[in-house]
Amino acid sequence: MLKSYKTLLSINLIEEQIDNDVDVDLIDDMIDINNNNRYLWRWTYPSIDNDVRFFIEKRLSSQSSSSSSLSTIFTYDYGKFSFFKIREKFIYILQNYQQHSKRFSLVLLTKDFYPKYYQKLLKIFAEIFIQSNDSIAKLLDKYLTLLITDRIEMMLTDPERQIDFHFQQHNDEFNEKQKLQSKLRSIIKMFSLDIILIYTALLLKKRIIIYGNDSQLLFEFAITLPLFIKHRQNILNEEFIPNVDLQCPIQINDLRYRQNFISTFNDPRIEEHEDLYDVYINLATIEITISHRAKEIFMMTKMHKDVAITFVRIAEKQGSTDQDVVDEISKKTNELLNTLYSSSAMDDDYDNDDNQKKIVIKKSRLKEKFSSPNLQQFFFNLALAESISII
Repeated sequence: MLKSYKTLLSINLIEEQIDNDVDVDLIDDMIDINNNNRYLWRWTYPSIDNDVRFFIEKRLSSQSSSSSSLSTIFTYDYGKFSFFKIREKFIYILQNYQQHSKRFSLVLLTKDFYPKYYQKLLKIFAEIFIQSNDSIAKLLDKYLTLLITDRIEMMLTDPERQIDFHFQQHNDEFNEKQKLQSKLRSIIKMFSLDIILIYTALLLKKRIIIYGNDSQLLFEFAITLPLFIKHRQNILNEEFIPNVDLQCPIQINDLRYRQNFISTFNDPRIEEHEDLYDVYINLATIEITISHRAKEIFMMTKMHKDVAITFVRIAEKQGSTDQDVVDEISKKTNELLNTLYSSSAMDDDYDNDDNQKKIVIKKSRLKEKFSSPNLQQFFFNLALAESISII
């Protein structure tokens, strides 16, 4: 099944009213007007929930009222591009500011986190819409073409120029990998031995909130963190909640119902809300705060110190490559996992999914293996994070 078919959920075209006078002749079964008559939902395919629609309108309104937005990562001739997540849906918004006859925004809802991919896709849709004289039929045609063939014509003026999203995605992922590996080394140097707090939070699947006043730095920092736990897949798709507004109830409530996440904020007041996080990372001051309720989980041991020293040493070692840093972190993680599994046993019950015996961790073995209560607690929490039963 094609990537775009699996991950695209809906496409939406929203027209922003310049004034409060709405031409009733424009209103048909394809147009919906919200209460304040500011936004016309000209087209939605196939559908969108009302609470998500309200959230999008609020984001459009907040970004229109400011010349810049810290949730906006990419800005170019076609306007502003920003992204968010509500429950399990990523929302990508291209907010257009060119002086056309109509000011519009295009919104994609998807299952996956791939901002550069969807930024390019929305730009293509914007070009198609403008060049076709605001033809919704043409937009629908190209959208369905993408769903079916995974290809789309790049420009109406050059029909033979096409973009293959599978191929481009592969190239983008390769380039992004090189950039993130370099960033990983910088993060370790930035926090020095305190990097163990971030690593532990990721390894134990805790609630991580990151604050920054530089949108690009904040974004790059957050998407680099999964390199610390490469043995887990789809971290950004499943755990990343970008660009949360402290004043937005739907986003804050979404966080409250999650047991673990990596979330970014541009409002420093989030530090006061300890109920929302276990670990708070302040990129402006290069400080890490552990919430009072999580302090017991982050009791450090000699093992933690040794891991931190290893990370800092490889990051600062002259002649080491970015790949060396990634490999050393993976090596340490595997060592910890092997230590955990050495305390495991096979349960007599069978796993219903594959009809094989389940691996379980026995508390008695943890106590036998580790004399330190803090180490026992660490491996207990690691077992929970790895979805291993404890008896």
